[in-house]
Amino acid sequence: MDANFQLKNQLVSNYSQDPGLGMGWAYMIPRQPYESYVLSQANDEDISTCVGFQALAQANTKSTKGLRYTGVNGVFCGRSEMVLPMGLGNLQKGERYANMDFVFASSLREFLGLSLILISYDIACQWFINLSKRMKEHWPSDLRLPPTIKLIPAIPKLHEPMHETTNHQVYSLNFIPGVGKSDLETPERVWSAHNAIGNWSKVQGPGSRSDSVDDHLAFWNWLKYVSHGDFLLRKYMAALAERNIQREGHRGFTATLEKFLVVKWEAMCVAWEKDPFPKKKPNPYHTESAVITEAQVRKELAEEEQRRLADGGTSLHTTSAASFISIGLEIEDTQRRIRRLAKSASSQATARQEGGLIEQRNQLRTRIQGWGQLIPIYMPGLLQYKTTLPRGSYADDAENAEDVDLWFPSRVDCTARATVCVTNLPEMEEKLRTAQCFDSLDNVRTILTLKSCMVAFKSKNVRGQREGTRSRAVIDRVHKRARAAAEKYRASRRAKLALSGPGDWEQELQELLDADIRGYQDPDRLRRGPGRRGTLEDGQLQIADEEIDQAEGSDFTLFNEVRSRRDGTGETRRTISWIWRVRRQMAPPDTAANVHENANNTANKTADNTTNNTANINAENARKNTKKSTKKRANEANDEAIEDANNDTNNDILRSEWAKSRAHAARCQEEVLLIREEMRRTIAASTKTLRKA
Repeated sequence: MDANFQLKNQLVSNYSQDPGLGMGWAYMIPRQPYESYVLSQANDEDISTCVGFQALAQANTKSTKGLRYTGVNGVFCGRSEMVLPMGLGNLQKGERYANMDFVFASSLREFLGLSLILISYDIACQWFINLSKRMKEHWPSDLRLPPTIKLIPAIPKLHEPMHETTNHQVYSLNFIPGVGKSDLETPERVWSAHNAIGNWSKVQGPGSRSDSVDDHLAFWNWLKYVSHGDFLLRKYMAALAERNIQREGHRGFTATLEKFLVVKWEAMCVAWEKDPFPKKKPNPYHTESAVITEAQVRKELAEEEQRRLADGGTSLHTTSAASFISIGLEIEDTQRRIRRLAKSASSQATARQEGGLIEQRNQLRTRIQGWGQLIPIYMPGLLQYKTTLPRGSYADDAENAEDVDLWFPSRVDCTARATVCVTNLPEMEEKLRTAQCFDSLDNVRTILTLKSCMVAFKSKNVRGQREGTRSRAVIDRVHKRARAAAEKYRASRRAKLALSGPGDWEQELQELLDADIRGYQDPDRLRRGPGRRGTLEDGQLQIADEEIDQAEGSDFTLFNEVRSRRDGTGETRRTISWIWRVRRQMAPPDTAANVHENANNTANKTADNTTNNTANINAENARKNTKKSTKKRANEANDEAIEDANNDTNNDILRSEWAKSRAHAARCQEEVLLIREEMRRTIAASTKTLRKA
């Protein structure tokens, strides 16, 4: 169901002089009851709570001067792409709920025997909310649907990305059982094939225009009818191939998971699918975005240092070991920034620009010298270690400050790290490097999302060389930020690899290749070619070849795949980059302290019980031994709790991806079954028609 504002009609003639030959006999609904109902709802306001839809925003403001009708609205079959009888009406003033309600109810008069009807609409998330209320209070009695019919709302696939994503999976055709791979964009195809008639139908009288629209829609239905056999065969062959790919992919995905997780997630998906609208069951496709940040790790290390000092530990310097590593990481970031600044500086830079660069280098060198004074304290064996290295393998006295080597525990060979660094210093850097990796990936994702929005806005709204150049310059600045975030991740990962060595963590924090840096919804952002308007189906639309700007695609690209055969959102065929699957959740920083306090309390109680029950055992020894064992168990329990929290977060990501994989495989299987049934019914209907003839 949708509206079209190209098929306008001017105030030419009237119904008395041009009544039409067959008003209400084909596709255009009868005029008088329809306009009477719309007039009775003239004061209703259609309010959107999702996003600012143009259809609703302009319903009461659209210019109507000199027009009898501002367009038409219609209801179509989403599978056969035919126009439904009595399924087209005129719009008096924009796309209002009253117009859509009446045409929707009118088109269902021939289908009241069905028990389940799926209705797609661009703004179904708003229109469907109070549909039952409007039906009971305002609809004419002869149009009210029987209570035995169950309605399921959906949003067409190409319109879905424009909506809010929070809890909108309930409207997604990718997750509604039984719809197959239908995109339900039929109205757009019908309108694009008939927009041309608006140039001359708008100056016709009301009756002649109605008859002309009926004739063209009848011809559309006839073309669909005679080509249905070839159309179904093409769809069937494509559906078989896609079903096999998705089914085998889902089987392979499932084989890598624990069986109890698969059983749990399967039950969750089934419960969500069976839950009626509005769904209240847990959403298997929703994930919480929780990541550990570098700031959180610094806070945790500072609190650990505070607890160590409170327990009687000594401080080697007013700057703690954790702060020593943190300051070094900040200097490393500054080095990368100045290195990029120096690289981008042209040979014709002004004296002011060169002076600014030199001043930043001087400030950086001062910070490096101040940080270097802490190295003998926290890395006392570094000087001796350097004597074992080949001459020229490091640059402590480089000409430019950004080229000076910074000595972290990760730069020291693992065999000598224990003698070079103070206790726990490598572990502190490893924690901060891990947090840097997650922070950098989060920055990359944020910048990719921002850049994709900016590119889409530029393509849609910016025209002209001057405006295009300005917009390109802004996008280039965002692109440089993405490069910086990727560079930081790669440096942090190299350091973590040197500290932790190869391990399971590499499955989560993978090597970041240029091909991995792509948007989460790349298929939704792909540029679309014009194709043959209104005649090709979803799987047949051709993509126009367009080159990506050099500044946009030199080592990054938002367009992750070359698509030369298909159009659409690509949701059922998409593959996402691993960077969008990385999440991390950590227990609150005070968890370890709470567990330690609980361990002490448990140890004291256990020691007291031991003293009272066993007189031969020294109470003090029992208390010490019990404290140690209980503290050990408490620490192990805390580690397991943190690991479980991380696993829960990772499982949420896996659950979401597995549920989507399951949905994709199920929709492909449904598509094959639906086409088989459509083939059977087509043959049966054709045979019945021939017998009557």
